[in-house]
Amino acid sequence: MIRSDVTTPYQPGQEASSSLLGLARSEGFRVESPDGYVGVVEALRFAPSTASDHPSELAVHAGRSSETLLIIPRAEVDSVDVLEQRVVLRPSPRIAATERMTPPGKPDVRREH
Repeated sequence: MIRSDVTTPYQPGQEASSSLLGLARSEGFRVESPDGYVGVVEALRFAPSTASDHPSELAVHAGRSSETLLIIPRAEVDSVDVLEQRVVLRPSPRIAATERMTPPGKPDVRREH
């Protein structure tokens, strides 16, 4: 049996790619870059102009004991491995912003551009 979407590279502009569909289901997935472990997908962010199954950003809980979320644009995703529940970022990914994790109902957003 051939599995076509075990690791599917993300191709910018290919909105119907299986990688993008995998990205839409990536909450809880491990996030890595060529330099190593980055964190875990805490949440998916959707721009108002995008389809609900195409996240525009990933909110990644950085490190193992950090209270920091890294906001990573979809364009920085290199591949998604649904079977291994892993998102791989491009080399030297651009971080759009950082946010401090806080209890529900108490927003503490710190955006760095």
